[in-house]
Amino acid sequence: MNELSLLERAQHITRLIPQAVACRRTAAHIWGLHVLSLDTTEDDWPVELIAPGHLAIPGCVTHVATLPADDITEHKGVRLTTRERTALDCVRWLPRLEAVAALDQFLRYGVDLEALWHQSTSWHLRDTLSLADRGAGSPRESWLRVILVDNGLPKPSTQIRVTLAEDRFAYLDLGWPEFQVAVEYDGQRHHTSAADQLRDEQRRTELRALGWRVIVVRRDVIPGQTADLLHQVADTLIQQGWQPGARQTTRILARIRAARRRRRLPGTGEATRTRPFRKSRRPLCAVGVLHLGRARLGCVVMVTEAWARIEEWLARHTPASAAALAPPADPADVAAAEAALGLAFPPELVESLSRHDGQRIWANILPEGPPLSTAGIVDHWRMCMDVAASVDGFTPHQPGAEPWWHERWVPFAAADGDAQVIDLRPGPGYGRVGWTTHDGLGDFDAAWPTLGAYLTEVADALAAGAPVRYWVPYLTVDGELWWSTENPEVAPPGIRRFLPTP
Repeated sequence: MNELSLLERAQHITRLIPQAVACRRTAAHIWGLHVLSLDTTEDDWPVELIAPGHLAIPGCVTHVATLPADDITEHKGVRLTTRERTALDCVRWLPRLEAVAALDQFLRYGVDLEALWHQSTSWHLRDTLSLADRGAGSPRESWLRVILVDNGLPKPSTQIRVTLAEDRFAYLDLGWPEFQVAVEYDGQRHHTSAADQLRDEQRRTELRALGWRVIVVRRDVIPGQTADLLHQVADTLIQQGWQPGARQTTRILARIRAARRRRRLPGTGEATRTRPFRKSRRPLCAVGVLHLGRARLGCVVMVTEAWARIEEWLARHTPASAAALAPPADPADVAAAEAALGLAFPPELVESLSRHDGQRIWANILPEGPPLSTAGIVDHWRMCMDVAASVDGFTPHQPGAEPWWHERWVPFAAADGDAQVIDLRPGPGYGRVGWTTHDGLGDFDAAWPTLGAYLTEVADALAAGAPVRYWVPYLTVDGELWWSTENPEVAPPGIRRFLPTP
């Protein structure tokens, strides 16, 4: 443990080394923000510096760059990046939740959001800037707002003023006044004593009497119980009059699925719950990158047979969904896609594309997301490569964890930034089908060993009316196939009722 505070260490270093400038979280901390990671104390936090060359200083992290003079100032005896430059650095380099939390605080300190917008040239930065709101009362409230918006719910207002009896007012952390739904974060500092809890309950009783539905979120919910939170908020909004469309409903369901599956969010250090799954009864096709003989041929046959069974079921029970499937891909388009990625597609993916080049129109045919066309595969892969290059997404940041993206992951199906990917890295995991999420890490812990195994499980589920992992097939009242979570106690948002599959 350091005897000096982070501020004192930054003061000493920037006085002794003229080219050193405190930056990123260190600079934000000195500007008065709460930005250090939850599992790290100030005493253990390194001094983050920008310098024209590498500085080998114990207890420091150097980022080699040349700063314009206008981006450098002095505050509390430390040479550091200006508030505006520090805010942009946080947006650029911090995990998304923490970046927005820092940005919210900078806005309360008077940083001009419009000026930051004009200084940002990438869609990644502007997407994060669009989430900023100076009304957040704490970093965890910022996290909560981002989680709700990123998972498909409408953007909430902050610090909602509600008139109570006797000319009193209540200010709700965030919510949707038009539906009288509020979400409040109860942190440990102001909501743990008996007096605090009594005051909170009296206030919320008054709000409920006025027609408000108040959802209370405590510290352990973010991010550990995100899936339950999303379901509760979506259901409450629908009960209060919100009417999401089919695409928005699917997005929310996909996010709930991803939240249940995700074990860890980057930058939080907090474990989340995962949901058990049913293993396929079909024989697995475990292959390595060099074993492309009989085993790989068997996987191709599995794809052929599985698609034939899926197509037959769709034609018999839901012609509308069957019509959404696209015709076979042109072999020239498959070859062009392989050339664009610089990868040879596994034979089972080529076989799948030879059956259907994605979908003509959107439909909920496969539980984990609509299958991509050859063009869609290229577009999604390029997008992820671009994003990963700008946010250090190729590097695993936790021991034993996957990166956010890898150049040898080929997307097979995608929805709202999340994707099923086929892993083409050499080794025993070659050909397995896992997941990536826009705000998480690659996940192969519960992967299918091959694309054929996944499609076979889908065909089995349709035939038996059984789940694929925790997705259950239904028919909507309009006769379309729909996959929903199997929890019978929580009706899927936006769907009034389901009919069991035949």
